[in-house]
Amino acid sequence: MSQRYDNTEVRDKQLFFANPADLPVALISDDAIMITFISTLKKPDGTPVNDQTKNHYMRSYRAFGNFCEEEGYIPSGFRCPIKEVEPPPKDVYTDAELKRLLKEPNIEDFTAYRSFAVITLILTTGARANTIRNIRISDFDPETGYISYNTTKAHKVVKIGLDPQCIYVLNQFIKRWRSFDDTAPSDYLFCNKTEEQITRDGLSKSIAEYNKDRGVEKTSLHLLRHTFAKKWILDGGDIITLSKVLTHSELEMVKRYSNLYGTDVKAEIEQHSTVAQLRATKRKNIKTRSKTDS
Repeated sequence: MSQRYDNTEVRDKQLFFANPADLPVALISDDAIMITFISTLKKPDGTPVNDQTKNHYMRSYRAFGNFCEEEGYIPSGFRCPIKEVEPPPKDVYTDAELKRLLKEPNIEDFTAYRSFAVITLILTTGARANTIRNIRISDFDPETGYISYNTTKAHKVVKIGLDPQCIYVLNQFIKRWRSFDDTAPSDYLFCNKTEEQITRDGLSKSIAEYNKDRGVEKTSLHLLRHTFAKKWILDGGDIITLSKVLTHSELEMVKRYSNLYGTDVKAEIEQHSTVAQLRATKRKNIKTRSKTDS
């Protein structure tokens, strides 16, 4: 783009580093977008954001730039190249930690049992925290063993089958805590103590306390989703089905999980690869010949 603006003038008008929504269309330019983008590259404490966050912001600016180009606000030829960077493997929950978290607590402890039920559901379906918060009691059908997710990042309604253990846990929680006379099917399944929708912060704190009480230092809800995805991949589950379960709108997003945990399949490669199988066959033949010779 050839259009520029004078930074001094913008600063004088208190528009420098202004909220993009407050900038007049006349000021849209390479510089305006670049300055606004640069201002987002640091967290409130001054530390830089990671490469994945940068790419997330870049996609938003690219979509905005393409829109401006289509509307004729800026000349054609807008470009916003993004170099995809694979995130480092997540330090997911270990089997030992999962066993502690999945040990059934006292049903009379509402907060603990709610956290237990939430963790069980995430490890069964990989659901996001926002999806969990918006589940209604009527979304779960104990007879068929299915649950409907009406709030997903892909803006789709997804119906997912549950395993028997998860069905049991949800049933127990509903029977004890979500079956009062004044409880309606449209009420939230995982409510707070006043039977209102639990906040995201409230859910996160509840899980953190539950985990620490069981000697698990990891407290991330989203890490449970990563754990679910990793376990699925390492157990041989196909990524197309995983994409549907995780409610990703694009298969490419799930491929990242496969790439992310690719190094974890070393043991499987050593055991199941063609070379490994031929080596095993060779060892077997040698042993057979040895027994025959003796």
